[in-house]
Parts: sequence; structure tokens; C-alpha cells
Amino acid sequence: AVIVRCNAMEFQDHSKTKENATTALQQEDEESDDAASGDEKAAAGDEEESDTENPATEDAEKPAKKVKFESALAANTAEAGATPAATVDKTSSLTISHTVQQKIHVCASHKKPRLLLKYVIACRETEKAEKVRQAGPMIIFCNKIKTLKFVHDFLKRQNIRADALHGQLAQHVREAILANFKAGKTNILVSTDVAARGIHINRLQYVVNYDFPLNLEQYCHRVGRTGRQGNGGHAYSLLSRNLSMLAADLIKLLEVCQQKPEPNLLKLAEDHALGIILGDVDEAESGGEDEEI
Repeated sequence: AVIVRCNAMEFQDHSKTKENATTALQQEDEESDDAASGDEKAAAGDEEESDTENPATEDAEKPAKKVKFESALAANTAEAGATPAATVDKTSSLTISHTVQQKIHVCASHKKPRLLLKYVIACRETEKAEKVRQAGPMIIFCNKIKTLKFVHDFLKRQNIRADALHGQLAQHVREAILANFKAGKTNILVSTDVAARGIHINRLQYVVNYDFPLNLEQYCHRVGRTGRQGNGGHAYSLLSRNLSMLAADLIKLLEVCQQKPEPNLLKLAEDHALGIILGDVDEAESGGEDEEI
């Protein structure tokens, strides 16, 4: 009886061990199935991410190429000595009233004061000959305040009365200067581009670009101060050869405005197109002391 009972207990232990082993195998199978499904989901997720990343990568490559092109363009323009904006052809959208007579004078930088003085004197003599009662208002534009102060002092030394207008002046001072100019108390205003936009001055006769702007859009804003509402006007601009990259587009603009480009300007555009290194013209190239305004 004892032997039979021991055998029965051993059989039960063996059955439990077998059941435990079977349960363990089932758990391992389930875990492996879960792991496999997890791997499949992860693989599917990787494929989806790769599908979504490819368009972004392609889209990112396009701006990169564009930035590379723009950087190269800016570098080439910088070598030419002008800002990138100066090289953009915007003549198709720019215009100036046909009633404005535009003259572009190609000259050396050191000749600008003499040419400015001759132009101012010539305008006043013409007005006297035509028996004009009051001298026509004139704005002389400069790119920098330092240049503006030089021009203002130069005119004062020539006994020519003028006011100076720039952004470093207090607001009430600028308003007083503009009020005197509009009222005719001052006939000549030396200004930076603070007066190039948003300021309407009646009967403005003359605009002088002592410093030529670095782009044609700004040129149009300056010259557009005169010749409004069908009135006549005059624009006189001094262009140095280091801005030769503007010559071709400037010629197109003049032709659109029914103005005849001068030979020196045509030659400047041709030299730039041929890649000739350009600097200020010397005495012989600019025509000497007796050149007409």
C-alpha cells in the first residue's frame, strides 16, 4: 500500500510538471507572436516615416539649390561693386512722367561739385532770361549725410542759399525746413532720401541726383517728385563709372520715358557688357573743363 501511494504521488508530480512545462511553452509562443507583430508594426512605421521623409527631403533640396544660386548671384554682384538690388531689371514696371526732361551726366566723382554749381547757375540764368519772377524749387539728393553736409557747405561758400534735410534732425526741425521750402522761403533743399517718398511739393521744377541711387526704383522715386499732374520738370543726375552695372537698365528706362540717352551713357553700358574694369573717368574722357551741362 505504501509503494502504491508513493507511485501515485510521483505520477501527480509528473503531471503537474508536464502541465507547467506546457503552460511555459504556450507563454513563450504568445510572447514571440507579440514580438513578431511588434516588429512588423515597427517596420511598417519605418516605411511610413521613410515615405513621409522623402518628399520633405526633396522639398528641402530645392530651397537649398535656390539659396546656393542666390548666394552665387550676390557674390558676383559684390565683385562688380554694387548691391544685388542694383542688378535687377525692373524697367518693365518703372516709369517717369514724359513731361520730365532727364539728363544723365557720366562724370568723375571729383568733378561733381563743379558740375553741380554750373547746373544751378545755368538754371537761374535761364529763369532770368525767361523773366520768371521766382526761382524754381530744386531738391539735391545725396546718399549719405556726410556728403549732404559737404554739398550744403559748398553751396554756402558759393553764396547760394540752401537748407539741409536728413533723418538725424529732430522732427520739428524737419517739418520747419519743409514748410519753408514749400512756401518758397528757400529755393534749394539738399536732402537724403528722407524726402524721396511720401512728400508732395507743388511746382517742384528741378531734381538733382548729386549721388546716383543704387537702384532704379529709388531713382524713379526721386525724379518722381517733379513733373506731377502734367507739369514740366527737370532731372539732372551725376553718374560715376563705378555704377556702370545700372547703365543698361537706365537706358531702357529713358527710352520708355521717351528720353534720348547720351553717348557717354551708351558707351558706359557697352563697356560694362564687355567686362571692362571701370573706375572714375579722367579729365580727357569727361570732356574737359568746357563740357556743357
